[in-house]
Amino acid sequence: MREERVVRSVLRQWRAKKTPGSVAVSKLPADEKRLQLQLLAIVSNPGALKAQLEKYCAFDADKAYNRWREKQQAAKRLRLWRSVLRCCATAVLLFLFLIFAPEPRTTTIKAVETVLTAPPAQQRWLTLEDGTQVWLNNASKLRYPTHFDSGLRRVELTGEAYFEVAKDIARPFIVRTGKQETKVLATSFDVKAYPNETIIKTTVIAGRVVVRSAHDTVILKADEQLRLDTTGRYQGLEQVAAGEAIAWKDGYLDFNHSTLQDVLHQVERRYDLRISFNIRPREIRWRGTLPPNAPLSQLLDFFEANHIHCRLSGHHLSVRAN
Repeated sequence: MREERVVRSVLRQWRAKKTPGSVAVSKLPADEKRLQLQLLAIVSNPGALKAQLEKYCAFDADKAYNRWREKQQAAKRLRLWRSVLRCCATAVLLFLFLIFAPEPRTTTIKAVETVLTAPPAQQRWLTLEDGTQVWLNNASKLRYPTHFDSGLRRVELTGEAYFEVAKDIARPFIVRTGKQETKVLATSFDVKAYPNETIIKTTVIAGRVVVRSAHDTVILKADEQLRLDTTGRYQGLEQVAAGEAIAWKDGYLDFNHSTLQDVLHQVERRYDLRISFNIRPREIRWRGTLPPNAPLSQLLDFFEANHIHCRLSGHHLSVRAN
């Protein structure tokens, strides 16, 4: 090492009884010059050398190590206390925040009531907020909320509609029509409740429904049709071909098992007509189906073939029988 080389050089010079001033140091680097001069000063002064040796012999390495260790432990304790204080301060601030912080604002979605109307000669289709699909027949109206609450899914129908109800066990689906309520969880059914008709018909396509009125509660299953009057009184329950009840959804006019009055009401709504007649329609039962987009002339020919005479003037249709 460089220091060792310098010390050896100084000792050789001291043995040769050279004084510090006679040492040739001009060719040495500055740090080596400084070290060599210090050593020469020490070895040239026996008293200083003795003091340095006594100081070295008096050095206690164990005490020095213990002092260093105590300093390290004290520093470690200090760091620990600082960490504890930071944690306590954080806990106090969190506690104060929970006590004095303003309560979070809860956003309440207000349900806005909407009305969908299908004019005469037109149909409408929509999907409700819960996923339920609704087909609305001619001259019908559906009142429904834009958002269902956590209790019930309730809509109000005037006219005729076919429902495919999305499953939600926690929120029954209810259709209100005048004095009647139809309650389901998940099913497909048709409700027909026009203001100018005296009978409300509920037909189940799939699943089960519960129909309640002020007078009766009836459970229906697939391919059953319930008939109540406008006051909610029971008028009959029968097996039907459920597909015929919703043929209108695909554009058909189905007259099977219908009175002439029922047929004329369908025609009135489908073709946007005002119909007057001077016959006793309840005594006549009809069977037949008109395809989608059938012209009115085809329907009038159908009537004439069955001895029902019609006269069309603008949007007014006059009907009489032989």
